[in-house]
Amino acid sequence: MMNGFSYEGSLCRPPTEAHSLVLQVTVGCPYNRCAFCADYKGELYKVKPWDVIASDIRKARESLGDGVKRVFLASGNSIAAPADLLLQTLGHLYQAFPYLEQVSIYGGAKFLKKKDDSTLLALQGAGLNKIYMGVESGNDQVLQEMKKGVTAAETLAQARRVKGVGMALSSTIIFGLGGKARSRQHATATAQLLSAMQPDELRLHTLMMHPKAPLYERIERGDFQLLYRGDVLREMYEFFSQLQASCHVISHRSNYLLLAGYLPKDRQDFLETIKQALTREGEEALEREGLLQEELSRVL
Repeated sequence: MMNGFSYEGSLCRPPTEAHSLVLQVTVGCPYNRCAFCADYKGELYKVKPWDVIASDIRKARESLGDGVKRVFLASGNSIAAPADLLLQTLGHLYQAFPYLEQVSIYGGAKFLKKKDDSTLLALQGAGLNKIYMGVESGNDQVLQEMKKGVTAAETLAQARRVKGVGMALSSTIIFGLGGKARSRQHATATAQLLSAMQPDELRLHTLMMHPKAPLYERIERGDFQLLYRGDVLREMYEFFSQLQASCHVISHRSNYLLLAGYLPKDRQDFLETIKQALTREGEEALEREGLLQEELSRVL
């Protein structure tokens, strides 16, 4: 964070944007109802005024020079901001940073569908070239219970629109989101959805709970049963057994098993590693290598 930068509230970004300039164009999340998420609870969503955004771009240029290559537009689902504001922001960014290669943003299907094709194409043409889309699950019952606000079919339709205008698509899924009751259905349907979507990047998460997340109350009441490590690994195996995609795979630190590589090239290696992690000898070897984590080592 730079001195004088006007960050407000929770500032979330994908781990893959750790070395990017984070420019906040919205505060909070325009939806903020997902049962598993606590990131923006208690925060009112708002779009930041243009003069504040322009001032932050100017300060970033003064602090960092013109060599910035990556920018992430925060915060949650900032794709919901008015198209004119996003286009104006993109124009100023590319003017301030002539070596800029990537501008990315969180864009859930619920808000992407509110941007028509001409708007998406205009945003891509102005330099918005990567969308981070939270898919979470491909099972409609899981999505409904988690109050995601979209169906699997709606997610697929928006993913195809993103790729259709030439933007890179990074998709997140969450192992364990179906709990013990729907683990197999969650794995199968999510693999089917991702196979149809064909994202450029697949980011793996495993469910972890914050007390502010609405799902936490269900867990406390016993209405939702979390998966133990072995259960999650078996769900991962089911998912990768059925997934047919060509993409970069990245593991978040919430995962028990930290898989990374490219599909389909590394698919069999993933499956073998998961099977190894389910044996006592393999578990110990993978823990020594830092690829398999204990519960207390995971990061939300």
